[in-house]
Amino acid sequence: MRAAHLPIRDRCAEGESQRKLARFHHKDGRTLGVELITDPAEVLKACQVRDRAWHFAAPYEEFTTRVPSAV
Repeated sequence: MRAAHLPIRDRCAEGESQRKLARFHHKDGRTLGVELITDPAEVLKACQVRDRAWHFAAPYEEFTTRVPSAV
């Protein structure tokens, strides 16, 4: 399964002690703002999504060999 098939779109987040969530809002490649989420259910959901996605993560060095960059 590719990570693109996981239900993680619009769920990029960084947690602080798993009590807070910073949800970034994007449009056309630009960051419009950041929303601080403190609702425990929302934070838990984001952590669960992160944990599912982590299973498919690759070390940076391995990632760069699989995904060519024009830069």
